[in-house]
Amino acid sequence: MRASYLIPFLFKISLAASRGKRIVGGVPVIEGNHSFAVMISDTATGDRCGGSLLSDEWVVTAAHCVRNSNLGDIRVYYGSTFYGSTKHELAKNIIIHPGFSYSDTGFSEHSNDIALIKLKNPIDPVDAKPIQIYGNKISENQTLSVVGWGYKNPDSGFSNILMKADEKVISGEKCKEIYTAFDGYYGKILCTGDLNGKGSCNGDSGGPLFIETPSGEFLVGLFINSVAKNQKQRYMCGVKDSVNLYIHVSKYNEFITENIK
Repeated sequence: MRASYLIPFLFKISLAASRGKRIVGGVPVIEGNHSFAVMISDTATGDRCGGSLLSDEWVVTAAHCVRNSNLGDIRVYYGSTFYGSTKHELAKNIIIHPGFSYSDTGFSEHSNDIALIKLKNPIDPVDAKPIQIYGNKISENQTLSVVGWGYKNPDSGFSNILMKADEKVISGEKCKEIYTAFDGYYGKILCTGDLNGKGSCNGDSGGPLFIETPSGEFLVGLFINSVAKNQKQRYMCGVKDSVNLYIHVSKYNEFITENIK
């Protein structure tokens, strides 16, 4: 969570709930499916985020999830769709993108909100399988999936079961109708809309946006925020006139490959 760049009020107020609420309107994930998805918890603050396994010892997530975390407080949970049955691993190292910055006013560089966590010990592939990054073009109106252990609606508590929902990619022009500051950030941000009460919510930060193909699942994005045009709905997600913003992970292949060794 860092920023120096001025953002409209509607984005700043959505940030206030940025680490508390998760997948809205989803369905339970069958045990064993989407095992690349992990939950990241800071034991000192109680904050939770999502993440994805890129290998047996590396996780990718949003930078703002770990910007103030002490290494020894991070726990990465994996191995089950039921939170009570998950295993966890400690963090050995955290690498935040050098271009990421943050302040109480919001994000200065949405396009750099990405971080890597190296685990102390490798994860057994029996428990969780890594996901590859999707390198092909993502098109407008393409349907992608999200998963998370968060709120099933804006007024509930955290879900004990991994939930899944679908979201539709929208153009930068349509995104800007809701989030007026949106300019695509040099193609490094994906925007989803037409949520109809489903999808990621504020606080599902770092969680995966992925595509399911005949060749398998591939990671497309990392959730960083929700923005609602109606300020009265600023703590809600999937509502009319709202969008979700995602880091386009393939645009950060250089950062990832330079650090995952």
